[in-house]
Amino acid sequence: MSHPAANNPNPSQLQLVVHAGPLAGKGYPITGNTLTFGRGSDNDIVLDDTQVSRNHARLIRQGDEVIIEDLGSTNGTLVNGKPVVGQHILQPADIISIGSSVFGVKGFAAPSTIGVTQISMEKRTYPPPVPSAPPSPPRIPSPPPPPRRPTPAAPKTEPARLNMLVMAGLIALILVVVIIAAVTAYFLTQDRGSGVAGIPTVVITAPTANSQVPINVPVTVQATASDPSGVKRMELWVSNIKTADAVSPVDQGQATLTASFQWTPPAPGTYTLEVKAFNSQGQVSAPTTVTVNAVGESAAETPTPPPTPDTPTPTVPTNPSLTTKTDLNVRSGPGTQYDLLGLLPAGVTVEIVGRDEARQWWQVRFSPAADGIGWVAADPAFSTTANVDNVAVAQAPPTPTGTPTPTDTPVPPTSTPTVTNIPASPTPTDTPTLTPTATGQPTLIEFNVSPTNIQGGECVNITWNVSGVREVYFEDQGVGGQANMRDCPEESKTYDFRVIRLDGSEYREEIRVEVNNPVVSAGSTEIPAGESIDLDDGDIPGNDFRWEVDGGTRLFRARDGVQLAPMRDLSDLRNLSKGDCESAAFGVYNVIDGSDDASDPANTLIRGRSACYRTNEGRLGKLWFPDGVSRNLDIEWVTWQ
Repeated sequence: MSHPAANNPNPSQLQLVVHAGPLAGKGYPITGNTLTFGRGSDNDIVLDDTQVSRNHARLIRQGDEVIIEDLGSTNGTLVNGKPVVGQHILQPADIISIGSSVFGVKGFAAPSTIGVTQISMEKRTYPPPVPSAPPSPPRIPSPPPPPRRPTPAAPKTEPARLNMLVMAGLIALILVVVIIAAVTAYFLTQDRGSGVAGIPTVVITAPTANSQVPINVPVTVQATASDPSGVKRMELWVSNIKTADAVSPVDQGQATLTASFQWTPPAPGTYTLEVKAFNSQGQVSAPTTVTVNAVGESAAETPTPPPTPDTPTPTVPTNPSLTTKTDLNVRSGPGTQYDLLGLLPAGVTVEIVGRDEARQWWQVRFSPAADGIGWVAADPAFSTTANVDNVAVAQAPPTPTGTPTPTDTPVPPTSTPTVTNIPASPTPTDTPTLTPTATGQPTLIEFNVSPTNIQGGECVNITWNVSGVREVYFEDQGVGGQANMRDCPEESKTYDFRVIRLDGSEYREEIRVEVNNPVVSAGSTEIPAGESIDLDDGDIPGNDFRWEVDGGTRLFRARDGVQLAPMRDLSDLRNLSKGDCESAAFGVYNVIDGSDDASDPANTLIRGRSACYRTNEGRLGKLWFPDGVSRNLDIEWVTWQ
């Protein structure tokens, strides 16, 4: 899906970063005005997650502001742990949660809007109402007249004295109650309109739960805390022992505070990492933890980590290390052309494990990455280093394509995968054979495209699995060693796959897919009520069909000379062929009726209903309603050439 470029002098600086979920570690440049999230294949970011709705959320760029909007999803969209209601203006450090995925947006300045993080109405409480004016002082009754001097004839002197004491006590009690009420009313009046202080919300973005980490190697723990009253401090606790903290540079705290802690597992075992956040009111966050498993050999007899003091004593590292002077981007390779993996905040120390040949980039431990490795610029203006004289040159990964590859659930292969053994010719086998190279490292190359003969509008599954080589290219773009992707070619196409072995020799394979009845346009989308679509180009608005909604009347109407032929109910659009549409009876209907009072079964818009059409440009096509009637109508279509 493409979008018009926003009015931004350098739109490539804006990027969506995936901290956790099926697409963890990826970064997507935001070049248009909107970016959509959902399970449906028509979204810009497709999330294969049962917690995600077909069309879940939308990111909007308006001038210098970036806005997140939930699209009526079942499970909602969260920002810093709170549900989004309407349009929510993002701050640079905000954490977006959609299903099991966690996102951040990089490359924009904080908007001028103050206090954009909202408290949900059901959680907002106020003290009871009090009069606006201070209460008037109570009227104190005049003391009773002194009793007359008793005469010897007066027999009830003692009861009279008792009555006077009771009355005095009642007056004193009334005065105390009035004073307490006045003081209480004063303080309540001072607090009127302010919500009761809540507790901070914490999101741990790395490491992932139940992940394995090596012993004696620093682990980066990244977390974000948010609270409208301001987050002043965050603490890292490991197995109930405080190991590190981070303090906001702002005295009153920040609405969102992101911290990156370093912790080194000293011995094998299971560790519980907890991040606590404290707001300006002294409130502490609810328990937020992840459990990791430390693995590796240890000289210690027991895996139980020794107690660590609250304030660790700094030690001089013996391994090569890097300490950031400023926030530093971490990339998947040694160059700005590689994907952005995340951020190392200023003041963080990480282990250096390699370098490029020119010493322009350091390879460092970075636990948020899928393989635990990242690259940072070696410019001394950004960081200081220690013990780097003998750092070895590390092999750079292939140059990334920069294009998201995860899509809908892949179509299962319909033919036996072709497995290639090096250096022999490609031979289909059930089990790949590993061939050692001159360096002793086994080389594996597998590449498959299936099926290789499809109808226009259908898709193919593309997979490869490569190891023990220097570079991998697909369609002349550098790629990783493994992939499982889907492509829907509109016409016959040859897929090109190329590998550079460790010895510099090249292996190349081409697989051609024949497309019968090629298409000019195909896809799926949601048509809002009152909008129209052009199925020659897939544009909304368009001039081929219009979705009309007026109360209980709902009509999918052909426009501008388009011919329509409602067809049978289908479980999949592929079950309707071009031959079916060539023999369809056009001209009987010009609408498909989804109204409450629709009476013609042959022309009722229901779940699974299909139709053929002939566009005003003379092309034949087919369409399908996968979900039946709703206010916004989902359709899938194929328009043949």
